[in-house]
Amino acid sequence: GALVSIPLFLVYAFIFPNIISNIACVLIALWSVNILFVIKRNKAKIPQEYSENYLTYLRKTQAYLEIQKRLRERIFSWYILPLFSLIYLFLLGFILENPEDLNRFILVGGIFLVSAIAIYFLNRRSAKTFIQPKLDKVNDLIKTLEE
Repeated sequence: GALVSIPLFLVYAFIFPNIISNIACVLIALWSVNILFVIKRNKAKIPQEYSENYLTYLRKTQAYLEIQKRLRERIFSWYILPLFSLIYLFLLGFILENPEDLNRFILVGGIFLVSAIAIYFLNRRSAKTFIQPKLDKVNDLIKTLEE
């Protein structure tokens, strides 16, 4: 999504005449670049084949899973809030230019709000049902090996 949104919103910044929408387009593109950096930074922390001892590998896996859990639990602050604020700013530019489109703004804004709620709950569920059980298993293995 971020790879598509960067060029798309940069083109939109030059196409649309409204300055508020243009600013929002540039900010959305910058936000997308930030998301790419977050993804790249976290992929770099994936534990590789354990060339050291098994306990070190498990600790690296534990750290990686904790990062993944934290990202999913805090999805609202680093993903949803910035993105949807910028999208609403983008839409606001059109509404200020053409106030008759307020109903369309409300409809699109509602769709984005429902999407944000779905993203939030799906990520929270993912943290509980997928990440936490793996983290518990890794913690148990670490405890067992340390004894």
